Amino acid sequence: MTTSLIMSKKEVAAALGICLSTLEKNVKKGLFPPPIKHSLLRVGWLTADIENFLKGNKSQEQPDKNA
Repeated sequence: MTTSLIMSKKEVAAALGICLSTLEKNVKKGLFPPPIKHSLLRVGWLTADIENFLKGNKSQEQPDKNA
């Protein structure tokens, strides 16, 4: 994973193996945690939240890649 505290959309999408639009759709559907706003124009996810999400989904299906 990354060493930064906040992961960008690109970093999260790459970690999940999905495209940016799929990430956004999964957030809207409630399949993935919403991002936090860390400036006027930037959002991201806490690295710990992404790691916890991935750990919790090891035995479950990954976010919808075909959304």
